[in-house]
Amino acid sequence: MRIKDIFRLIGYEMNHERTEWISSVIIQFIIYSMVLFLLAMAGNVDNMFCEYIRPAYPDGFEFELKGFTEKDIHTLEKMGFQDITIYEDRSEGTGILNDLDNIWLYKLTAIMNGRDIWSAKLDMILSIIFFVQFVFETIGILMLLLMFNNISNSIAMKLDWRKKYIDMLMAIGCTQSICKKIYYGFFWFRNGMAYMAAIGWNSIWLTFMNQIMDKHIGITIENRYTSLNLVIEIGIVGSVIVLGLLLRQWGKVQWTEKIR
Repeated sequence: MRIKDIFRLIGYEMNHERTEWISSVIIQFIIYSMVLFLLAMAGNVDNMFCEYIRPAYPDGFEFELKGFTEKDIHTLEKMGFQDITIYEDRSEGTGILNDLDNIWLYKLTAIMNGRDIWSAKLDMILSIIFFVQFVFETIGILMLLLMFNNISNSIAMKLDWRKKYIDMLMAIGCTQSICKKIYYGFFWFRNGMAYMAAIGWNSIWLTFMNQIMDKHIGITIENRYTSLNLVIEIGIVGSVIVLGLLLRQWGKVQWTEKIR
Protein backbone atom coordinates (compact mmCIF):
# COMPACT_ATOMS: atom_id res chain seq x y z
CA MET A 1 0.00 0.00 0.00
CA ARG A 2 1.31 3.44 -0.95
CA ILE A 3 1.87 6.17 1.62
CA LYS A 4 -0.78 8.24 -0.16
CA ASP A 5 -3.33 5.48 0.45
CA ILE A 6 -2.39 5.29 4.14
CA PHE A 7 -2.97 9.03 4.51
CA ARG A 8 -6.28 8.67 2.68
CA LEU A 9 -7.40 6.01 5.17
CA ILE A 10 -6.23 8.21 8.05
CA GLY A 11 -8.37 10.99 6.60
CA TYR A 12 -11.31 8.59 6.43
CA GLU A 13 -10.87 7.84 10.13
CA MET A 14 -10.80 11.58 10.86
CA ASN A 15 -14.15 11.97 9.10
CA HIS A 16 -15.63 8.92 10.85
CA GLU A 17 -17.16 9.75 14.23
CA ARG A 18 -15.88 13.30 13.99
CA THR A 19 -17.68 14.45 17.14
CA GLU A 20 -15.84 11.85 19.24
CA TRP A 21 -12.32 12.80 18.21
CA ILE A 22 -13.01 16.55 18.28
CA SER A 23 -14.22 16.26 21.88
CA SER A 24 -11.08 14.22 22.68
CA VAL A 25 -8.86 16.91 21.15
CA ILE A 26 -10.58 19.58 23.26
CA ILE A 27 -10.11 17.55 26.46
CA GLN A 28 -6.47 16.83 25.62
CA PHE A 29 -5.88 20.50 24.77
CA ILE A 30 -7.22 21.62 28.16
CA ILE A 31 -5.14 19.10 30.09
CA TYR A 32 -1.99 19.69 28.00
CA SER A 33 -2.36 23.45 28.49
CA MET A 34 -2.66 23.10 32.25
CA VAL A 35 0.29 20.69 32.43
CA LEU A 36 2.57 22.89 30.32
CA PHE A 37 1.57 25.98 32.30
CA LEU A 38 2.21 24.32 35.67
CA LEU A 39 5.61 23.03 34.55
CA ALA A 40 6.52 26.43 33.12
CA MET A 41 5.58 28.17 36.37
CA ALA A 42 7.47 25.56 38.40
CA GLY A 43 10.56 26.36 36.35
CA ASN A 44 10.09 30.10 36.94
CA VAL A 45 9.40 30.07 40.69
CA ASP A 46 13.07 30.44 41.66
CA ASN A 47 13.57 33.29 39.21
CA MET A 48 10.41 35.09 40.40
CA PHE A 49 11.46 34.88 44.06
CA CYS A 50 14.97 35.97 43.10
CA GLU A 51 13.73 39.12 41.35
CA TYR A 52 11.39 39.90 44.25
CA ILE A 53 14.06 39.76 46.97
CA ARG A 54 16.98 41.06 44.89
CA PRO A 55 16.76 44.64 46.27
CA ALA A 56 17.58 43.24 49.72
CA TYR A 57 20.70 41.51 48.31
CA PRO A 58 22.32 44.10 45.99
CA ASP A 59 25.69 42.31 46.13
CA GLY A 60 24.29 38.89 45.26
CA PHE A 61 23.32 35.85 47.29
CA GLU A 62 26.09 34.46 49.47
CA PHE A 63 26.17 30.71 50.16
CA GLU A 64 28.34 28.53 52.34
CA LEU A 65 29.94 25.63 50.49
CA LYS A 66 30.40 22.50 52.59
CA GLY A 67 32.57 19.60 51.39
CA PHE A 68 34.07 21.45 48.41
CA THR A 69 37.77 21.75 47.60
CA GLU A 70 39.78 23.88 45.20
CA LYS A 71 39.36 21.15 42.58
CA ASP A 72 35.64 21.97 42.52
CA ILE A 73 36.05 25.67 41.77
CA HIS A 74 35.56 25.16 38.03
CA THR A 75 32.33 23.22 38.67
CA LEU A 76 31.10 25.94 41.01
CA GLU A 77 31.86 28.60 38.41
CA LYS A 78 29.75 26.66 35.89
CA MET A 79 26.87 26.86 38.37
CA GLY A 80 27.27 30.64 38.36
CA PHE A 81 29.20 31.14 41.61
CA GLN A 82 31.52 34.13 41.81
CA ASP A 83 34.01 35.40 44.39
CA ILE A 84 34.61 31.82 45.49
CA THR A 85 36.74 31.30 48.58
CA ILE A 86 37.70 27.73 49.54
CA TYR A 87 39.43 26.76 52.79
CA GLU A 88 41.19 23.57 51.74
CA ASP A 89 41.95 22.38 55.27
CA ARG A 90 38.26 22.44 56.24
CA SER A 91 36.81 21.53 52.80
CA GLU A 92 34.45 24.46 52.96
CA GLY A 93 34.14 28.00 51.73
CA THR A 94 31.81 30.68 50.40
CA GLY A 95 30.53 31.79 47.03
CA ILE A 96 28.12 34.35 45.60
CA LEU A 97 25.32 33.75 43.09
CA ASN A 98 23.78 36.59 41.12
CA ASP A 99 20.48 34.72 40.81
CA LEU A 100 18.69 31.69 42.27
CA ASP A 101 17.88 29.97 38.98
CA ASN A 102 18.20 26.16 39.39
CA ILE A 103 19.40 26.59 42.97
CA TRP A 104 17.59 23.45 44.16
CA LEU A 105 19.15 21.42 41.36
CA TYR A 106 22.57 22.51 42.62
CA LYS A 107 21.65 21.86 46.26
CA LEU A 108 20.27 18.36 45.60
CA THR A 109 23.26 17.48 43.40
CA ALA A 110 25.60 18.59 46.18
CA ILE A 111 23.68 16.62 48.82
CA MET A 112 23.83 13.44 46.70
CA ASN A 113 27.62 13.89 46.58
CA GLY A 114 27.92 14.33 50.35
CA ARG A 115 28.23 18.11 50.15
CA ASP A 116 26.00 21.07 50.88
CA ILE A 117 25.22 24.52 49.51
CA TRP A 118 23.30 26.57 52.04
CA SER A 119 22.65 30.01 53.44
CA ALA A 120 21.22 30.78 56.87
CA LYS A 121 19.63 33.97 55.54
CA LEU A 122 18.00 32.29 52.55
CA ASP A 123 17.01 28.89 53.91
CA MET A 124 13.38 29.89 54.60
CA ILE A 125 13.02 31.42 51.13
CA LEU A 126 14.62 28.38 49.51
CA SER A 127 12.24 26.09 51.42
CA ILE A 128 9.27 28.06 50.06
CA ILE A 129 10.69 27.85 46.53
CA PHE A 130 11.11 24.09 46.86
CA PHE A 131 7.58 23.63 48.23
CA VAL A 132 5.95 25.67 45.45
CA GLN A 133 7.99 23.93 42.74
CA PHE A 134 7.18 20.52 44.23
CA VAL A 135 3.43 21.26 44.34
CA PHE A 136 3.33 22.61 40.77
CA GLU A 137 5.41 19.76 39.36
CA THR A 138 3.46 17.09 41.27
CA ILE A 139 0.11 18.40 40.05
CA GLY A 140 1.51 18.69 36.53
CA ILE A 141 2.85 15.11 36.54
CA LEU A 142 -0.42 13.73 37.95
CA MET A 143 -2.39 15.53 35.26
CA LEU A 144 0.04 14.21 32.64
CA LEU A 145 -0.56 10.66 33.87
CA LEU A 146 -4.30 11.36 33.67
CA MET A 147 -3.75 12.53 30.10
CA PHE A 148 -1.92 9.33 29.15
CA ASN A 149 -4.67 7.25 30.75
CA ASN A 150 -7.25 9.20 28.75
CA ILE A 151 -5.34 8.59 25.51
CA SER A 152 -4.91 4.89 26.33
CA ASN A 153 -8.64 4.45 27.01
CA SER A 154 -9.49 6.38 23.86
CA ILE A 155 -7.25 4.09 21.79
CA ALA A 156 -8.80 1.00 23.37
CA MET A 157 -12.35 2.17 22.62
CA LYS A 158 -11.47 3.17 19.06
CA LEU A 159 -9.88 -0.19 18.26
CA ASP A 160 -12.82 -2.02 19.82
CA TRP A 161 -15.34 -0.01 17.81
CA ARG A 162 -13.42 -0.53 14.55
CA LYS A 163 -12.65 -4.24 14.85
CA LYS A 164 -14.95 -5.18 11.97
CA TYR A 165 -13.50 -2.44 9.78
CA ILE A 166 -9.95 -3.62 10.53
CA ASP A 167 -11.09 -7.18 9.73
CA MET A 168 -12.26 -5.87 6.37
CA LEU A 169 -8.93 -4.12 5.72
CA MET A 170 -7.11 -7.36 6.47
CA ALA A 171 -9.45 -9.27 4.16
CA ILE A 172 -8.58 -7.02 1.20
CA GLY A 173 -4.84 -7.42 1.76
CA CYS A 174 -3.75 -4.86 4.37
CA THR A 175 -1.11 -6.24 6.68
CA GLN A 176 -1.25 -5.81 10.44
CA SER A 177 1.69 -3.40 10.16
CA ILE A 178 -0.24 -1.16 7.75
CA CYS A 179 -3.31 -1.19 10.01
CA LYS A 180 -1.12 -0.10 12.92
CA LYS A 181 0.33 2.73 10.81
CA ILE A 182 -3.17 3.93 9.91
CA TYR A 183 -4.30 4.13 13.51
CA TYR A 184 -0.98 5.46 14.77
CA GLY A 185 -1.28 8.23 12.19
CA PHE A 186 -4.85 8.92 13.31
CA PHE A 187 -3.92 9.22 16.99
CA TRP A 188 -0.69 11.07 16.17
CA PHE A 189 -2.59 13.76 14.26
CA ARG A 190 -5.27 13.97 16.95
CA ASN A 191 -2.74 14.23 19.77
CA GLY A 192 -0.56 16.58 17.75
CA MET A 193 -3.37 19.07 17.20
CA ALA A 194 -4.06 19.25 20.95
CA TYR A 195 -0.33 19.54 21.73
CA MET A 196 0.41 22.30 19.22
CA ALA A 197 -2.67 24.27 20.30
CA ALA A 198 -1.55 23.96 23.95
CA ILE A 199 1.99 25.10 23.07
CA GLY A 200 0.61 28.09 21.15
CA TRP A 201 -1.77 29.07 23.95
CA ASN A 202 0.94 28.80 26.62
CA SER A 203 3.43 30.76 24.55
CA ILE A 204 0.93 33.61 24.06
CA TRP A 205 -0.28 33.54 27.68
CA LEU A 206 3.23 33.46 29.19
CA THR A 207 4.33 36.32 26.92
CA PHE A 208 1.31 38.34 28.08
CA MET A 209 2.01 37.49 31.75
CA ASN A 210 5.65 38.48 31.31
CA GLN A 211 4.69 41.90 29.93
CA ILE A 212 2.19 42.56 32.74
CA MET A 213 4.54 41.42 35.53
CA ASP A 214 7.50 43.34 34.11
CA LYS A 215 5.42 46.50 33.80
CA HIS A 216 3.81 46.43 37.24
CA ILE A 217 6.24 44.65 39.58
CA GLY A 218 9.47 44.48 37.59
CA ILE A 219 9.63 40.67 37.54
CA THR A 220 10.22 38.74 34.31
CA ILE A 221 9.57 35.07 33.62
CA GLU A 222 11.12 32.80 31.03
CA ASN A 223 8.86 31.64 28.20
CA ARG A 224 10.49 28.33 27.31
CA TYR A 225 7.83 27.39 24.77
CA THR A 226 9.24 29.86 22.26
CA SER A 227 12.21 27.48 21.93
CA LEU A 228 11.74 25.38 18.79
CA ASN A 229 14.15 22.73 20.06
CA LEU A 230 12.14 22.25 23.26
CA VAL A 231 8.87 22.03 21.32
CA ILE A 232 10.36 19.39 19.00
CA GLU A 233 11.84 17.40 21.90
CA ILE A 234 8.51 17.32 23.76
CA GLY A 235 6.75 16.40 20.51
CA ILE A 236 9.11 13.47 19.88
CA VAL A 237 8.61 12.15 23.43
CA GLY A 238 4.84 12.49 23.02
CA SER A 239 4.93 10.64 19.69
CA VAL A 240 6.85 7.74 21.22
CA ILE A 241 4.40 7.55 24.13
CA VAL A 242 1.39 7.50 21.78
CA LEU A 243 3.04 4.70 19.77
CA GLY A 244 3.67 2.71 22.96
CA LEU A 245 0.06 3.14 24.10
CA LEU A 246 -1.25 2.06 20.70
CA LEU A 247 0.90 -1.08 20.61
CA ARG A 248 -0.11 -1.90 24.19
CA GLN A 249 -3.83 -1.60 23.46
CA TRP A 250 -3.49 -3.34 20.09
CA GLY A 251 -2.14 -6.40 21.87
CA LYS A 252 -5.13 -6.44 24.23
CA VAL A 253 -7.82 -6.52 21.53
CA GLN A 254 -9.35 -9.93 20.84
CA TRP A 255 -8.61 -10.05 17.13
CA THR A 256 -9.79 -12.80 14.79
CA GLU A 257 -7.32 -15.57 14.02
CA LYS A 258 -6.32 -14.14 10.65
CA ILE A 259 -5.31 -10.82 12.25
CA ARG A 260 -3.30 -12.53 14.92
